[in-house]
Amino acid sequence: MKGEIATPEQVQTEFRNRHERILKEQQKEEQQRNAIRAERMANATAGTFRGESSGVVHMDVEDEEGVQEKMYPRKLGQYDPKTKRHTQFMTSYEPDLVLHDLKAALMDMDVVDKKSIEMHATKFRLDFAVSEKQINIVEDFEEDPESKEEDHHETVIIQSKVTVKLLQIEGEKLAVEFSRSNGSNTLFLDTYMVLSDKL
Repeated sequence: MKGEIATPEQVQTEFRNRHERILKEQQKEEQQRNAIRAERMANATAGTFRGESSGVVHMDVEDEEGVQEKMYPRKLGQYDPKTKRHTQFMTSYEPDLVLHDLKAALMDMDVVDKKSIEMHATKFRLDFAVSEKQINIVEDFEEDPESKEEDHHETVIIQSKVTVKLLQIEGEKLAVEFSRSNGSNTLFLDTYMVLSDKL
């Protein structure tokens, strides 16, 4: 099997071209996600304008002062800056939209047990489980030390249970907080990283 061997310059050029293609695809995917989010936000806020845009004023300043917060069918938790986690991010999207996008992202992930996805009835909270197969190499030392050591593969399933809470910060801002109920911390962190990129 003799053939041409690529020069270092050809290899570098090939990898540079691959890297540029990957970057272009990532930018294209990001633009598509942003367009979908913008469309959802436009649809979510359509028809909610007051005054000049609709020509009808439904509420004046005195009425507006009486309205403290938006009413949601579920309750938002209160954000406490003292308990800030490294596994959280902030958003100004509506809580219903965040939960919808989160559930859609979970349904696309292979490591998520789809049956375990559970939305809390009265709170903006979502629980789910993730599991992943991991292959461990087990060395067998019981054999004769002079014989060649044999490696055996052992498949282990690692699991983690994750809770996501939406917490009110101030004004329209929300914290999306991920916490691990039990299981593998590494799998939990990997899942958080993937989801924070998707959302």
